[in-house]
Amino acid sequence: MTGMGALYLQKAVPEIATIFTTHATSIGRSIAGNNKPLYDYLFAYNGDQMARELNMEAKHSIEKQTAHHVDCFTTVSEITNNECKEL
Repeated sequence: MTGMGALYLQKAVPEIATIFTTHATSIGRSIAGNNKPLYDYLFAYNGDQMARELNMEAKHSIEKQTAHHVDCFTTVSEITNNECKEL
């Protein structure tokens, strides 16, 4: 994950622009990896709640804060975009 580096740059050297591109969310991978239906119920999941349930709060929190604080946040597909919006 590059999240910590991007967050550090935002604080230490704010004149450097940051970009974060994701291919999937860590919480989405964990949901699917625990045999829960991801895309069928994407609208119903609360990302923070699922992170607590699946014991991955730190990773989810870093990823979420990075997405909110970088200068440019992108995804590689529309389905990943939806995952990011919902989770």
